[in-house]
Amino acid sequence: MTSPDTPKLPAGWYKNSSGVKQWWTGSAWGTPPVRKPAQVPVWAMLVLAVVTLVVGVVVGSVATTAGNQAELDQAYDQIREFKRDATAIASDTEPVGESAAPVAEPAAPTATAAQVNATKKAQSYLKVSAFSRAGLIHQLEFEGFTTEDATYGADATGADWSAQAAAKAADYLKISAFSHSGLVDQLIFEGFTPEEAEFGVTSAGL
Repeated sequence: MTSPDTPKLPAGWYKNSSGVKQWWTGSAWGTPPVRKPAQVPVWAMLVLAVVTLVVGVVVGSVATTAGNQAELDQAYDQIREFKRDATAIASDTEPVGESAAPVAEPAAPTATAAQVNATKKAQSYLKVSAFSRAGLIHQLEFEGFTTEDATYGADATGADWSAQAAAKAADYLKISAFSHSGLVDQLIFEGFTPEEAEFGVTSAGL
């Protein structure tokens, strides 16, 4: 036969049409599932190594001083028995990580009402003018927000401060003439970092 007589037979070993035992998966002939070898815990390996060392020293001492073959054989039997016990313990121990409970992700911090309002106010300012991060924080503090809430609001906008520096430089050039260094100094005065100011002036074509 090409399959077991009853298709609903559970997976197991059956004779195929050639009379040879073969694994039946439950729906077709195949190969039996491979059992994953047990992982021996580190502590079991350490215990085995220590006990083997100690017993080996004892065995060597007995064999050297007494020359008693019966005691030597008994010691080796104890070693083999301990190895079997350690293997049995390892096979009953689940591999680390396979059934461990998933670690919960830390909950995202919730913004306070003041921080939400500071963010909205910062976004409204950026819609009408370019600001440096320090300048926007200062403006929010002027509006009555605490330094902590103002800082949160400015950072929560996700603004590209280098792009803000370029926009501010372009605004200045629309109303007045500047040298390169003069405009860089003006942007630094506005609260931009030297790198942001240099980027902004260069991006403005000066």
